[in-house]
Amino acid sequence: VHVFALRSAALLLPLLPPVLLPATGRVCLLEPAQDGERMLGEFLRIKVARSLFEGERISVDNLRDRLQDGAYVEVSGYELSPTLFAQLRTLDPLRAPLVEASAVRMLGGRRYMDDRPRRSDGARFGDHLPDYAEKTLDVEQLWTNDGPEPAAAVAAAVAHCFTHD
Repeated sequence: VHVFALRSAALLLPLLPPVLLPATGRVCLLEPAQDGERMLGEFLRIKVARSLFEGERISVDNLRDRLQDGAYVEVSGYELSPTLFAQLRTLDPLRAPLVEASAVRMLGGRRYMDDRPRRSDGARFGDHLPDYAEKTLDVEQLWTNDGPEPAAAVAAAVAHCFTHD
């Protein structure tokens, strides 16, 4: 069993069933979210930016307060529930048993790889993993490209994660 996680899906790795551990071949992560709190902040900023065009004045802190008070928040057509908000804030892909027991390969564009934050304990993704490698793709930022140019290189890098050491 191979596992592929794209961006915020990495936060869900701790929720995968332990039965996958003995059978897992590789885990390939493409620009994984490494901190639920930070990822949620980025997601909520989309709503804040949109609110400026709609004449509404809200902040990320205001949206967090709404969610903590039990309200749902809609962001670009996606409804974020208070329960999902609370759970995503606490998930830690660095401590996922699946990740700790597998060969892990991480891929990212230059901007992502250069800007990966250290966690409060000083760790970066992969620091404690016995079989870990990362590759910086030859693209500045994967999510702001306005064309298909990097798609073939990204697809080849993902395939390489599962077929080579």
